[in-house]
Amino acid sequence: MPALHTDPGIPIARESLPSLSSLPGTAAAVTIDAQGCIREATIPAAAMLGYEPPQLLGRSLREIAAEGWQAAADVAAARVRYGSLESFELALRGRSGRRTLVEMTASRIGGDPVQALVAWAERRGRRVAGEAEPSDDGRFAYALLRAHESERRRLASLLHDEFVPILVMVRFQLEQALARQAEASIIDPAGEPDATVAESVRHLRDLTARLLGASSALHPRILEDLGLQASIEALCREVAQANPGLDVGARFELREEDIPASLRLEVYRILEEGLANVVAHAGARSACASVYRSGEEICALVEDDGRGFEAQASPALLEGSGVGLQAIRWRVEATGGRLLFAPADPHGARIGAAWKA
Repeated sequence: MPALHTDPGIPIARESLPSLSSLPGTAAAVTIDAQGCIREATIPAAAMLGYEPPQLLGRSLREIAAEGWQAAADVAAARVRYGSLESFELALRGRSGRRTLVEMTASRIGGDPVQALVAWAERRGRRVAGEAEPSDDGRFAYALLRAHESERRRLASLLHDEFVPILVMVRFQLEQALARQAEASIIDPAGEPDATVAESVRHLRDLTARLLGASSALHPRILEDLGLQASIEALCREVAQANPGLDVGARFELREEDIPASLRLEVYRILEEGLANVVAHAGARSACASVYRSGEEICALVEDDGRGFEAQASPALLEGSGVGLQAIRWRVEATGGRLLFAPADPHGARIGAAWKA
């Protein structure tokens, strides 16, 4: 049972105690109230930041967040407050000023709508044997990408599941009104259907399609519904349709279950960024997004026949590149992968990643 410290001046809901006390003695966890303030803390949670448990009491996530992470802390506190149980990452500032990247998981305390139990654990990027550990900057940049990914997923769900159904319902009602007007005009030719209503229906139909497209761009829902292969094939079709002069192919040469679930979104995003780079910079006529096995590695690669780069180019060049290519590097480093970055033969470029299977 972990040692539990509470501030005697702050009333604590008694039903919260069994939840914390049932955790292993090494568990790092706190309870957070509706304002996002810490009400209780285990010794491991406080020690991770160099504090004694009483020193954390009354502090908000914003107060202990690392510099530049205050907004993310506010979002995290709001998500906990409104009942979201998805895990999230947050960089915390220790007593010495050291930054610690933690993965947090929230749960309700016995159905209590006011307090939540938040367990956290330090998150470190996995490494391939013999490779250097990712830099702090790389790990924290990847954590920001993860936070953005979580917010994109939330917004995509909001568009797809809440806004679009409302528009569809309104459009259906207007279409019914037009149908009734059309029936009435048969009896009374002077009662022609309202052109304004018909125009509104067309606008609603277009807006619905645009919102569904925006939802898909924010988060590939097809990834959960149909899997990685279907998602990559759909991505290649979309890129080809948006760029008529570019022939885009997809190659998927392994079983989907051979790819760890934790890597599937990363594979999708890396290929997405790679294709975006082809469109923006390569001047290519054709490109191919591939997922395949090479020896003991799972590879995700975008190859094009564009202008390419110098043969002596190295991944270090990505340091000065745009956000898209740097995002690939951050994702690869943080997931323990190996960056693939080389000229294609006879011309063009190849960029992607490989992970130990």
